[in-house]
Amino acid sequence: MSLLKKLLLCVCFCLGISTATAQYRFDQWTSDNGLPQNSVRTIVRTRDGYLWMGTFEGLARFDGVDFTVFDLGNTPELKSNYIEALIEDRRGNLWIAVDGGGLVQYKDGKFHRYSKIEGLASNIATSLFEDSAGNIWIGTENGVSVFINGRFTNYSIKDGLPSENVRTISGDDSGRIWVGTTNGLAVFENGRLAPFAENDRLTDTNIRSLYWEDGQRLWVGTTKGLSLIENGKVAGFPAGKQFGEQFVQSLAGDGQKNLWIGTRQGLYRLNKTSSVLAETLGTPDQFINTIYKDSEDQIWVGTNSSGILRFSSKSFKPLTDPSFQLEKNARAVFEDREGDLWFSVPPRIYRLKDGVVKDVSISDDIPGGISSITEDADGNIWLGGSGVYKFSNGEFTHFSTANGLSHNQIFSVVADNEGGVWVGTYNGLNLIRDGQIKVFKKDVALEDNTILVLFKDRAGAVWVGRRDEISRYRDGGFKTWTIKDGLPDSRISTFFEDRAGTLWIATHSGGLVRFRDEKFSIITTRDGLYDNLAFSILEDAAGNLWMSSNRGIYRTALRELNDFADGKIDSVNSFSYGTEDGMLSRECNGAHPGGVKTRDGKFWFTTVKGLVEIDPVVHNWQPPQVIIERSLINDQIFLNKDMLAIQSGKETLEIKYTAINWKRPSKIKFKYRLDGLDDHWTEVGSRRTAYYSYLPPGEYTFRVIADNGEGVWDMEGKSLKINVLPPFYRTWWFSSLAVLLLTFVIFALVKRRVSQLKKDRAMQQAFSRQLIASQELERKRIAAELHDSLGQRLVVIKNLALMLLHLNKGQKLDVERVEGISAEASQALGEVQEISYNLRPYQLDRIGLTKAVEAIIASAKTASTIEILAEIDDIDDYFPRDAEINFYRIVQECVGNLVKHSEATEAFVKIELSGENLTLEISDNGKGFAPNNIESKKGGFGLIGLVERAELFGGNVEIKSAPNQGTTIKIRLNSRNFLRD
Repeated sequence: MSLLKKLLLCVCFCLGISTATAQYRFDQWTSDNGLPQNSVRTIVRTRDGYLWMGTFEGLARFDGVDFTVFDLGNTPELKSNYIEALIEDRRGNLWIAVDGGGLVQYKDGKFHRYSKIEGLASNIATSLFEDSAGNIWIGTENGVSVFINGRFTNYSIKDGLPSENVRTISGDDSGRIWVGTTNGLAVFENGRLAPFAENDRLTDTNIRSLYWEDGQRLWVGTTKGLSLIENGKVAGFPAGKQFGEQFVQSLAGDGQKNLWIGTRQGLYRLNKTSSVLAETLGTPDQFINTIYKDSEDQIWVGTNSSGILRFSSKSFKPLTDPSFQLEKNARAVFEDREGDLWFSVPPRIYRLKDGVVKDVSISDDIPGGISSITEDADGNIWLGGSGVYKFSNGEFTHFSTANGLSHNQIFSVVADNEGGVWVGTYNGLNLIRDGQIKVFKKDVALEDNTILVLFKDRAGAVWVGRRDEISRYRDGGFKTWTIKDGLPDSRISTFFEDRAGTLWIATHSGGLVRFRDEKFSIITTRDGLYDNLAFSILEDAAGNLWMSSNRGIYRTALRELNDFADGKIDSVNSFSYGTEDGMLSRECNGAHPGGVKTRDGKFWFTTVKGLVEIDPVVHNWQPPQVIIERSLINDQIFLNKDMLAIQSGKETLEIKYTAINWKRPSKIKFKYRLDGLDDHWTEVGSRRTAYYSYLPPGEYTFRVIADNGEGVWDMEGKSLKINVLPPFYRTWWFSSLAVLLLTFVIFALVKRRVSQLKKDRAMQQAFSRQLIASQELERKRIAAELHDSLGQRLVVIKNLALMLLHLNKGQKLDVERVEGISAEASQALGEVQEISYNLRPYQLDRIGLTKAVEAIIASAKTASTIEILAEIDDIDDYFPRDAEINFYRIVQECVGNLVKHSEATEAFVKIELSGENLTLEISDNGKGFAPNNIESKKGGFGLIGLVERAELFGGNVEIKSAPNQGTTIKIRLNSRNFLRD
């Protein structure tokens, strides 16, 4: 085949037809993009959306943006980096054929290896296939193995294989398995293997690839060409001879009845219906290892040295034609009333009619080309460039300064409803009507004489755009608006009137302007607009505005633009398009018009690499497939978990997520939130990692959603439950234990303190008892000694004195002295008796406690002027015998204080016994005192002694007194308290 013929075939393949938009366009990824190695041996796309590729440097997983590599460094189960084949079974498991590593299964994020030890025929695995029963067939260099229910069954030459070196396996609709070896085909049917009967009729017996077309026709690629088997027989086809003896590595079919053929000499496409063969154009590598068609009819091609290619039908289709160099700087584009498309690719003018491009240029090239196109009421085409050209009846008429134009540099031309053509030039506005030119002088109507753009609205008014000002010509006059009226300070680039009659004004750098009700509203990139520049504006049937700029074509919903201009929302959403959508260049051109909507609803925009056609109806409504890939806790990786537990001290969390939609993978946008921490979604654009440097202990749910790049969201997304465990000292069990321990400690301390207080109290009581008992014993001893010794002696003295007095009555004695001795002795005896009584009242022993108390009161009444009333119950048997003295002393102290200190005139003493309770109450109407200092300055133990004696009984003392308001002392006792002591 001649080089010219090959070139023409390449061009025809890329274009599909001689004059049309390109049918396919390829994207390329190499090791520069993250692919581990540029020799791609096998490709498969799994149901979760990932694309998997086998290379000579390991296995790669691709989400459209990032590659994840599995090799010997991180996946020891592979045993080798040479990946030869991949399939996904019906259960969603990935099977990997490894050259030197046997068979590897990837299931639920984990790898499991099978080798000769488990029964595989050889560890050099070359091909894979799943049959209708779900069994996995593995081609090796030592025969074929079938993996059934966890066990291997092997077949070799002795079982009917032409060669044990198996290179490819496939199956037909009847359940037959076809095995391609280096020495011919074998067919497995009814449990037996047998060589294909017509192996000798194939282009070669060294079989490298198989493809079943609709389960009926088997295409066989060999090292020497392509063969076709129909109805069990080798059949010929017209294009077969074009291959010669090419080495056919891979075969795949697409949804347009085409067979894709990968060889070591290039990539071919065969129309399976007509058998027309064409060769691709521009593939960076002619050595094709593998071809794979995915569920979206995209063709993936693995090359030997240039990575992976994706061929897909794009929604943006450049206009190409092998007869003309159209992939250049296109300027204006316009559709006439006949539906023909006029466009300028300087220095030529073209017309696209019925799918055929025709050069309609003026014989001489126009300097600078055509910058504007319009059509007048009579169907004549007007072109603005170096002057104005009128195309009528196949001939051009030229208007220039020689004919009265104000300037020959034309920026814009537009026809009005009255048959006139308005011409905007570098120096003034012109109107051509009936062959006459009228120039509007600067000092007559317009502030700026450089006319950048002209536009006619539906009402017939002509709009004039200049730098930072616009004018409207209506009813014979102009009205002008400037930046003082709200226009941005920027050049006007185009006008557009939407279906509601609202005027939109695009600028070069000031954003998009809505003009409604004589008011301007400006929308810029700060408000969500993709670009502040728009060369042209078009509206689709769904209510979106499409705008072209130097950074690509972008789309924004009219509803959002109006809502923002009306103050109902804070921002708008924009979606941009570029080379990944099929444009040869994302950079568009400014001209008038620089974009047009044709009657079939398609859009055409001018770019620096020709015209691009867009079908706005072909919208990607498929939401992306969101995946949470892994989580890293302090750099430790956790794969595909629904629940993540984070231990205390490991709060640094990184979550890697992605979303797969192969239409526009790099435009996918994400939002995420952490329920339990975040109140709102976090918009992160295309970033695919969430970072949290610290999370307080608690339970959270991480949620991520994604937009497919065109405003279609997967609102369900994916979620990950996160439990940040508290440190042990913040756990419920530790808190409970701590509370219990603290309670125990407090209880122990309280108990110890109470015990200590009881001990101290007991010691104090014991001491008080011992002290009182000691005092009483001492008093008793002193009283006895005074009574028995001193008292007796005084009695003797008294008696002797009396005897002496009686015996010597007749003699002259010193009677007075003797009587004095006797009186003195009598007085001493009385004092001794009183002291003895105070030390130990004899009444307790003789007449009992009740009478003794009554005696105290009677004595007090005799010794004072206080009127004392008493009510005393019988209390003789209430106290233990040794405790009576304490109560007696209490009464004695109270009554003594009453007599000595109260200065009262009346007093009342009451002792009331009620069961186990005894109440002593003594009150007076005396001078009283301040009870904050209860210790009496005089009188025995005073009130403190009284209190101590009462506490020995376990009783309590209540003292109420105030200056000049008398005193009441109330003591309450319970016999149970002192009986225990």
